Amino acid sequence: MLLLNNTMQARLYLQKRAFFISFFTVAVLFIFQPFGTYESQDSFKYLKLTGYGLATFFAIIVSGLIELQLTRFKSQYRLYPVGILVMNLIIAAVFNHSYFVVAILEQWHWANQLMFVIYVSAIATFPLSIMYIQEQSRQGIKQEATQRTKTSSIEDQAKTLDPTNERANVHTTGFTLYGDNKTEQLTLTIEELVYLKAADNYCDIYTYKNEMLHTTVLRIPLSRAIEQIPSNKGIIKCHRSYAVNLSFVKSSSGNANGLQLALNVTEENIPVSRTFVDATKQSLLATTDT
Repeated sequence: MLLLNNTMQARLYLQKRAFFISFFTVAVLFIFQPFGTYESQDSFKYLKLTGYGLATFFAIIVSGLIELQLTRFKSQYRLYPVGILVMNLIIAAVFNHSYFVVAILEQWHWANQLMFVIYVSAIATFPLSIMYIQEQSRQGIKQEATQRTKTSSIEDQAKTLDPTNERANVHTTGFTLYGDNKTEQLTLTIEELVYLKAADNYCDIYTYKNEMLHTTVLRIPLSRAIEQIPSNKGIIKCHRSYAVNLSFVKSSSGNANGLQLALNVTEENIPVSRTFVDATKQSLLATTDT
């Protein structure tokens, strides 16, 4: 999960990410002692090196919290991933340079700031590479699961493609969601719509196309977005901030106080509030019977 979503799962992952990168930073400094630290005869050398790990930990937490607030722009800017990476490196460099000034140099020197950007970038290459490989592995697993699901539902797909099938016509007919700003719109089909998530005055629309999950942000309340969706029993509101397409739900877990819906195209679980628990369970049973 190189990029974060504004979810509770992402916040927990942020803590794991910060611990992993800070631990890796300390390990590299202890084992390889790069950037001239090997020649140091300071009796507190290893204690001071550990401080860089703490500085890195807090830097990743701060940059992650900023990223969580910027997630609504993820689908609007092509260079968003690059910007997030640069932001992480710069904040980590500033934190480590500040620690260096306080613990080692004992005086501020702006010329060292660029040096720390280079140092942090060099060390960050390894953990970021590992995280990238893990992300690609997870994506591969998702694609395999999706392919198995498609293979096991050939008969259902044939019905969907049958133009005489009334339900198929509902699924394959495109429709458009319009934001409050009329220049913002999204054309899609019911079978592409995974779920909707409210975020203040915005609504994140998650669609599944070409075996990838896409996010589009529209300035519109969730209730008005749902009103624009053609009448279809498969799309239900399960939470004041969520509406989900039941055809993407693979399982549910928890009880009335904490029911969660697991989807087959993303690791994010969809929460079900107590108000919607009974209606959601009935809709799931109806979908299973169908």
